[in-house]
Amino acid sequence: MKFFSILHKDFKLILRSKSSAFTVFIGPVLIIALILFAFSSSTDEINFSIGVVDISSTEASTQDFILELEIEGYTIIQFEELDSCISQMESSNVNLCLDFPKNETVIDVVDVENNETASSTKKQISFYVDQSRINVVESIIFTVGSNIEGKSEEMTEEKTKEIISEISTRISMIKSTQENSSEFVDVSLSEEISSTEDLSESIASDASSANNDLDTASDYGDTSEDEIGSIDTEYTALVADLDILMEIIDDLDLNGTDEDVYEDVEAQMDGSIATNINDLSDSIDSLNDEINSASSSTEDIGEDNAAILENINEIEEIISSLSSDLGVISDEVTTIAALTGQNIENEYEISINEIVSSSDKSLFMFPYYLVLLILFVGMMLGSTLVVIERQSMAFFRNYISPTGSFIHLASRFTANFLIIAMQVAIVLTAVYLYLKIPFLENYAVTLTILSLTIALFVFLGYLIGYIFKTQEGITIAMISFGSICAFLSNLILPVETFSSSIRGVLMYNPYMLASEVLKKAIVFNSSFIELNLEIITLSSYLLTVFLMVLVFQRISLTSFSFNLGKKRVLKRPHISQDKHFVLENGFVVEDISSMTEALKSMGADEYQEYGSGKNNEIALWISDVFKERILTWRIKRAKTKADVIKVLDTFLEKKKKK
Repeated sequence: MKFFSILHKDFKLILRSKSSAFTVFIGPVLIIALILFAFSSSTDEINFSIGVVDISSTEASTQDFILELEIEGYTIIQFEELDSCISQMESSNVNLCLDFPKNETVIDVVDVENNETASSTKKQISFYVDQSRINVVESIIFTVGSNIEGKSEEMTEEKTKEIISEISTRISMIKSTQENSSEFVDVSLSEEISSTEDLSESIASDASSANNDLDTASDYGDTSEDEIGSIDTEYTALVADLDILMEIIDDLDLNGTDEDVYEDVEAQMDGSIATNINDLSDSIDSLNDEINSASSSTEDIGEDNAAILENINEIEEIISSLSSDLGVISDEVTTIAALTGQNIENEYEISINEIVSSSDKSLFMFPYYLVLLILFVGMMLGSTLVVIERQSMAFFRNYISPTGSFIHLASRFTANFLIIAMQVAIVLTAVYLYLKIPFLENYAVTLTILSLTIALFVFLGYLIGYIFKTQEGITIAMISFGSICAFLSNLILPVETFSSSIRGVLMYNPYMLASEVLKKAIVFNSSFIELNLEIITLSSYLLTVFLMVLVFQRISLTSFSFNLGKKRVLKRPHISQDKHFVLENGFVVEDISSMTEALKSMGADEYQEYGSGKNNEIALWISDVFKERILTWRIKRAKTKADVIKVLDTFLEKKKKK
């Protein structure tokens, strides 16, 4: 029984403050829920943003790559220039920049086995990554690279099929050309060669006959020339003799008999001449026949020669056709050699380009750790000072002093700011000397961001201190808030693991905003102009939290005044040192049941003094002594004495049943 009583007491202590109880039970549950939500996000909800640089001038295959990435669920953002894409990546608006090739690039390929370097022409896809995003850069390179390589292999497979089909077509054309060439050689060329051989034999025969005829004609010609010469000589001599004879005859006066003799001689001469002429004419005719025969043979030779020339032309045409076919075969063989010699492996080469020259992981994670330190130290220091001051015995003296509450707040903030600034200075000095983190290269922007961050989380500590009443509640609230901010940033889990709608909200997480803008200032040396939006947002947070602190400070002071009024009421004479309620007639009320009996016998005037108005002393006594706040609230709402008695009787009956 004692065990359950103690257990009941402990629960009452925990639940005494509603805000603390809410933080104790809801804070850890909320943290676990966020972790489970982050890890249970499906891959379809992961939203990586990919910037693509000027795809208008790239080839059609680039569109296939981009379409494949969109199908996989990536958000594609197009940029005209690479610098614009890199600038957006530095602002965490883009996770990866892709620069597709405009043309082929000659790269060196190293053969590890033979230790040789060879040049290869490939299309190089450039990846530009922010290596400061340690928890996401490897994942996005692997996933996007796998998608691009898969699409490239698919395109390579299609290209291989096209090459094989083209080779098959070329081989079929070669076989067809080879068959046609063989047919030309076996049929047409053989026939033309046979015909040419026959014509050559005919030409040889005609030429031999023509030579014989020409030889015979030459012999006849020689004989005719001899005969003509002999006839000419004889005729000349005969004419001379006749002339002499005619002179003699003329000198002599021959008789008729002599004339007859003369006529006989003349007749003989004429006959001899005629005979010789006839012989000559026969020789000439024979010569003409031989010449005609030779001429005929020559014509036959010419015709045969023309036929031979025609056959030769046909042979040349066949040879030309064969040469053309052989040229086609040579071209096809060259084409096949070119096709088989192509690199039908992956023709796309992926190159990784880092936008930050340094590869030191401590540089990339330092802004997150520094802001996390400021987050917990600032909230812890601010909330602790608020609780200490509120529980201090000097709080009432400070409250009634003529110094305004704003001056107290400003002085407290200055003290907290200087303490945290000193701690940050020690950390920065250590990392500058030992880790060589170059935060001084952009010191103006860095110090401005650090100042805004320290002020923001100190005022958040004040706000938590004014909202919660106990130190336990403040501690749990601070740890819960800090853990939620850390989990909902890029420190533990990348925000890309959340859906796009939630991711847009998480970008305004104060811890993530401060750490990201500090990283840009240290790692990327961003200027005030480049960070104007983030700095304005951070300043807006600071102003909002500052105004909330002023409001809750006023509420806290008002609550203190109200509680002070309650303490004054309880210090009136009708409250004994044992916290018993003493009525005017001397009746001592020790518990709630005796208060019920006292109310039944209490007069109207006495009840009006103790149980009506804002200072309901009966309700205040029950709240202060018995801590029954719900009962106190119901008594205050009761309008008459009978209603108060009814509320008390109902409470006592429920308590008896328990």
